[in-house]
Amino acid sequence: MASNTSESVHQNAPSSADPGLPLKVVDRQHDQQTNQPSKAPWRRRLLKLRWLPVIMLLVVSGGFIGIYYQPTALRLFLQTTNLKPGGGTLDPIAVPAPQANPNIAIPEATYISALGTLLPASELITVAAPSGGSDAKLAELRVDEGDQVKAGEIIAVLDNEPILLAQMQAAKLKLEHARASLVQAQVDARANLQELNAAVAQAKSTAKNRNTEFLRAQELFKQAYLTPDEMDLKRSQKIQADRQVDILQARLSRYDLDDINQVASVQVAARNVDTIAADLAWAERKLESAYVRAPVTATVLKVHRRIGERSGIGGVVDIGNVQRMIARLEVYQSEIHRLRIGAEVQIQSEALTRMLHGQITKIGYQVKRQALIGTDPAAYTDARVIDVTVSLDKASSVAAAHLTNLQVIAYIDNLQAK
Repeated sequence: MASNTSESVHQNAPSSADPGLPLKVVDRQHDQQTNQPSKAPWRRRLLKLRWLPVIMLLVVSGGFIGIYYQPTALRLFLQTTNLKPGGGTLDPIAVPAPQANPNIAIPEATYISALGTLLPASELITVAAPSGGSDAKLAELRVDEGDQVKAGEIIAVLDNEPILLAQMQAAKLKLEHARASLVQAQVDARANLQELNAAVAQAKSTAKNRNTEFLRAQELFKQAYLTPDEMDLKRSQKIQADRQVDILQARLSRYDLDDINQVASVQVAARNVDTIAADLAWAERKLESAYVRAPVTATVLKVHRRIGERSGIGGVVDIGNVQRMIARLEVYQSEIHRLRIGAEVQIQSEALTRMLHGQITKIGYQVKRQALIGTDPAAYTDARVIDVTVSLDKASSVAAAHLTNLQVIAYIDNLQAK
């Protein structure tokens, strides 16, 4: 019925092509049916949203597996791209525990672990310029890093050497002159002694003659052959001759016939020689301030000053006997009671290709503040520790000879805890 009505309406409706009509006839019923919105797109969207929880679950699961299990594919990708887990944040949570060398097995947890440094057995010696030479400049450097030096060998020469050499040469010349003066004084003393002996002998002879003449004059005076004046002359000559003998003997007494060096003039010359010899020794000692010498036989590990630089107070070179190496460890104070002399120690580091071995040879007596810090950002940095010295065996010393001051991780065999 409705269809018939619709058809009749369409049949009775004027044609749009009829030129007599000014307006176009529109079938609104047909348009309303065709313009109704379709519900199919909304259903498709709901179907898509239904997979969202599944996708989120897969993402979370993949992240958990990557962080916790770190599969081989992920590791290969990180190695290829040179990326590190957690490398993009300041507080990484997925960084693996640091290992010095993955090829070296870490001892069991029953061991005491500690941080330490490798040092020469003779300790690290900073060789400074001699006293009084810190303001001088290096004029010559005779060693370089890695050179072997012997005890007393000159390492460097300072620029004050020419002045000190000149002072020493002047002192040597003065000493030679003083020694020549001493020899001359000894020669003069011997000559004077001989002259005095001769003069005393002559004076005694003269006095003897004057005494004989005086006795003869007395006899002649008694016989009235001599006048009183002549008698007085003979007496005066006798007294004068005796006095001359006394004077010469007094002068001779100044000389010790057994030791000519006891003569006053010789002693003065000898003391002058001693004074100038002391000046020469002082000049030679001052000359030593122009040389930097090795205090022990060792290896040059570091050169701090070069030619033209002032020697300063920081030292010229660092030396150490690397033929025998030690490890200086810092053990927590809570572990002190578990330490013992002779305990076996294993040492490792990223720079080492093998595990080093040694024994505890010294345990410190003073607890101090921790100086060595590990790579763990959460590590306790204000701990109290004690120094422990470990002597490395021969093979380990050879392996560590060129790694002075290397920071290492040590594992001490805790025999007392077993």
